[in-house]
Amino acid sequence: MRGQFKVTPCVHRNNKHLVTGYTNGKRIRSFFRTKLEAETFAEQKNIELQNFGHELSFMPTALRTEAIACAGRLAPFGMTLTRVTQIWLDHNDWRSKSVLVKDGIEKFFTELGRKLGANEISDRHHETLRSAIRKLLPDFGSDHICDLSPELINKWLMSQPVNATTRNNIRRNLSVFFTFAVDNVWIENNPIRKVKPVNTKRLRAASKVCIYTPEQAAAILLHADHDLLPFFAIGMFAGLRTSEIERLDWRHILWDERLIDVEGGNSKTGKPRFVPMTDNLLEWLAPYRNLHGQIAPHCDEARRKRVRHRAGIPAKGMANAMRHSYCSYHFNLHDNAPETSKNAGHMTPDVLFSNYHHRVKKTACERYFSIFPRDTQNILKVA
Repeated sequence: MRGQFKVTPCVHRNNKHLVTGYTNGKRIRSFFRTKLEAETFAEQKNIELQNFGHELSFMPTALRTEAIACAGRLAPFGMTLTRVTQIWLDHNDWRSKSVLVKDGIEKFFTELGRKLGANEISDRHHETLRSAIRKLLPDFGSDHICDLSPELINKWLMSQPVNATTRNNIRRNLSVFFTFAVDNVWIENNPIRKVKPVNTKRLRAASKVCIYTPEQAAAILLHADHDLLPFFAIGMFAGLRTSEIERLDWRHILWDERLIDVEGGNSKTGKPRFVPMTDNLLEWLAPYRNLHGQIAPHCDEARRKRVRHRAGIPAKGMANAMRHSYCSYHFNLHDNAPETSKNAGHMTPDVLFSNYHHRVKKTACERYFSIFPRDTQNILKVA
């Protein structure tokens, strides 16, 4: 074999024999006093070369000593260094078990599609998850999922050009994906658990709850397109969420019972509820009583914005103003937080006060729920 160790005579201090050979392209020279010592060393190195190649032929003494000691400790248990090494790698080498982020997301979306088809999740939840998870692709698509550490994810989240509340929502949705990765044994632990959410309590306390004045509500109804008017009327006078209104069918309007039937599948929380209809809401919806099918066009926000623009409503700062208006006016009119919370759906009184309550006088509440089709023009004239 090329690079074999050979013994040659020499004169070097008290040594008379030289052993030379090559390991990993590097020449090795060792001196010995006796020919027997030199030949034994050369033979040992040549055997190692034959069995393991050049790398092991010059194994450091410390490593050799450690290997012998560890093998001795494992022997009573019938274990070898090779077997113990494999067990450790099987448990800790996540790169061999993980997948690329883009491949993991593809499988996750497939499972989401299955759940949507089986009615295990709602359309909104399905799209919300997909939208959040897709954000990982530009920066981490070609990385292994196991390489996304809590520190890396936290730094990435903080770099996203969104507000604190949205950042927390993204974090929460990412946790669903990483839980899926844990279940598929692509990672050992969900890294999101070590990523702290942003504290938004101070932000919520500083933000102002935006509601429509009675005049603004009347203006919106006056300028609403015929097919959009039920959307605005139900939102302002029944307090349903936008997503819940979009899922309503005219069969959900129980005219004789004066109730709106929000089924569990149409509710954001998955819990069904009945929402009472006020006198003015009944009158706004009366012209549509004999209709069938969907009440509001789905995802028609562009047209809704144009209605608000024609009504002179500011474009910014009025998110969820219909729901906020209903909760604020209904509570201040009836002074019954549990009832308002129940009508709004899954809101405790604490949530009502912290997120949806705006102080308004009872006279304004009475005017708000007295907006009838026949009085719209008069309300605007008073304004």
